[in-house]
Amino acid sequence: MLNSLFNLSESKQIQGHLRSMMAAMTTLSHTVHIQLETLNEAQDKALEDITTFQNALVAILKKAAETSRQAVKDIFKKLENRLLQHKQDIDNANAVLLDTENKMNEAETNRAQHFSCTKEAKRRIRDVEIEKMKQEVIGKTDIHLSFIPDRSLWSFMEGFRRLGEVNYAYRIKDSRDMNVRVYDDSSKCGFIGCCQTNDNTILAIDALNKKLKRVDIQNMNVDYCTIDGNPLDVCRISDQEVALTCGVYKMIQFVSIDKKMKCTRQIKTSYGCCGITAKNEKLYVTDSLSSLNVHDMAGNMLRTISRDDAGRRLFSRNRYVTFNKGGSKMYVTDKDKGVLCFDGGGHYLTTFNDEELKGAGGVCVDGKGNVLVSGTDSHNVLQFNADGKKIGVIVKQQDGLQNPRSLCFLQSLNKLVVTMKDSGVIKVYELE
Repeated sequence: MLNSLFNLSESKQIQGHLRSMMAAMTTLSHTVHIQLETLNEAQDKALEDITTFQNALVAILKKAAETSRQAVKDIFKKLENRLLQHKQDIDNANAVLLDTENKMNEAETNRAQHFSCTKEAKRRIRDVEIEKMKQEVIGKTDIHLSFIPDRSLWSFMEGFRRLGEVNYAYRIKDSRDMNVRVYDDSSKCGFIGCCQTNDNTILAIDALNKKLKRVDIQNMNVDYCTIDGNPLDVCRISDQEVALTCGVYKMIQFVSIDKKMKCTRQIKTSYGCCGITAKNEKLYVTDSLSSLNVHDMAGNMLRTISRDDAGRRLFSRNRYVTFNKGGSKMYVTDKDKGVLCFDGGGHYLTTFNDEELKGAGGVCVDGKGNVLVSGTDSHNVLQFNADGKKIGVIVKQQDGLQNPRSLCFLQSLNKLVVTMKDSGVIKVYELE
């Protein structure tokens, strides 16, 4: 009896578990169904966008062709008018000569009249200037009209294999933790800013140990130099030099990154420096509050960006700054507002944000123009396209993120490097 009751109870539990699992499978199946519908809609939209872009290009080519046709017509009209004028001059001269000949024929029997007509004929012959007409009509070789295609345009178009890149949300293929602690670190590591050098090496700021650490992603080698001050962010100036911000020390520190790294010159500022990037021999530095300051390499303040065209304040707690590959757009993160987008000259364009992004921090751009942004408080990394449309959340808290700070995208390896302030490791995600 007891065995029977036990078996019945166990059977009900198993059945309940089965029903629960089947319900979960039904939910997952429904989710996949929705994702497939979304994917199909995305494909239709992408194909429609290609057609729209193709039509726009065709319209440009048609306009250029019409401009070329009009140029042909204009030149033709100019040459035609010139020839018609020559013909008119020839016809007029020929009429004068014919009239002169007729008069001379009529005056052959009248000696006096013939003499007068002969004299008039000589004058008219001089006036006609037949040699000049010959030179203008026969001697000229500029009556030529043809179309010469722009071969550089042809070569440019031949280089295209497709009209653009196919953009999609990255997903994590693999991940690993890089422990970059060195022997004389006095405390646990706390990584803030980072940047990529010319190869697949990154430079990461260990704020807690006041060090700039150079990390070879492939070979796991680490070397460093000590920084006076509280380093926060780093950017590449050249193959041999980087610049660091030093927070409340109100200083920008330059570091030589030859075989052995060493601190070189400094720039003193009037504000606490936070995020930094460089472009065209200029430094762009956030103050962690309301201003983005532009300096030349000598440290002279060139301008301050803090308000839009309407005079409204742009930032409240700005953080990191970066440019896209071509330098045509600049992105500045603000912990309260999201990502502010500027053109290459520093003119404010727009702000984009998302409910899944909390406490925008690190920012970097991949080779396709996608903007990757870390959420310091949402513990994730979001992917936006160049226009600010969210593509997806590509790294989440369950992927090992906790208070992510700066980002660095290694395009040749398709890897995303993420620093975390209160962690002794750097996260490396291989994306696909």
